[in-house]
Amino acid sequence: MSTNSAKTDLPEDPWESVTWEGSERLQLRRERAMTLREKILAMEGMAEVAQRFARMRADGNPQK
Repeated sequence: MSTNSAKTDLPEDPWESVTWEGSERLQLRRERAMTLREKILAMEGMAEVAQRFARMRADGNPQK
């Protein structure tokens, strides 16, 4: 019997996602469940993080 909700998306076996392959499967399942809007927002967030890291690297100051 599954007690997982759609929001948690946890595997039945908690050890299932601790391997590289299991982690990849979980990530792909979560990505497939996202709406287009959620995917775009995630990509925008990742782009902001990448830009921040680039600025930090260019400034030579990791605290900014």
